Amino acid sequence: MVVGGLTVRYLSKAISMNEDEKIAKKYLRGIDNNAVFEPDGNIPPDFSIKNKIGVEVRRLNQQYRKNGRTEGLEQKRFLLLNVISKELEKYILVEGDDKYWLSLSFKRDIGNTKDIKKNLKKAIDEFHLQDASIPFNYKLAQNVSIKFFSKAGTSNQKYKIGMESDRDSAAWVVSMYIEDTTYCIMEKEQKIKPYYKKYEKWWLLLVDHLSCISSYDIDKVVENLNKPNCFEKVIIINLNGEVIIEI
Repeated sequence: MVVGGLTVRYLSKAISMNEDEKIAKKYLRGIDNNAVFEPDGNIPPDFSIKNKIGVEVRRLNQQYRKNGRTEGLEQKRFLLLNVISKELEKYILVEGDDKYWLSLSFKRDIGNTKDIKKNLKKAIDEFHLQDASIPFNYKLAQNVSIKFFSKAGTSNQKYKIGMESDRDSAAWVVSMYIEDTTYCIMEKEQKIKPYYKKYEKWWLLLVDHLSCISSYDIDKVVENLNKPNCFEKVIIINLNGEVIIEI
């Protein structure tokens, strides 16, 4: 467009959704095909329906809590697996070499990843110094251990993680869903407070990454969840965008 001899270009800012928001969109479009993503920009709500309902979206995941800080269990898990997997990929597989499956066991705090990388090399060196006898265990950090447990005839790598054990993740399913859903409600309640009066109603949409609830557990979870005043509905959907729980 030319204004006063000057060319003015309008630049549209691309708004991208994360994976949970894409799942939420699929669900919400089934209710209202005109559900709007980030109607007010990068502030709550994540979606709006008919300009009347504000919808906040959050991942429902198991939380690790220590010293007043909270994080999803998957955060350190992905970091640790990524660090170890990249280091293992550096070992070139030569024809005729033996290949091995490794198992990883850990809990938080996982420690310093630089030290873990150094100790992984030491683990592999010591594994072969004792004639590659299986099983072989090695401590990579105070709370991280690796185990060479089997030859891997079908693997495409010399060393590869075949099993993992996150020792912080064990919990009774019902109590886990109650505790982590309650945490999400409290977190989002604080987030929407400054914008609460902009919409007639608010919904909280949780995308279930716990993925371990059975139909037998649902009633028990619903019975023990307190419906918050700030949200007209709290809805838990699975990764396919299907409703599991609604309160």
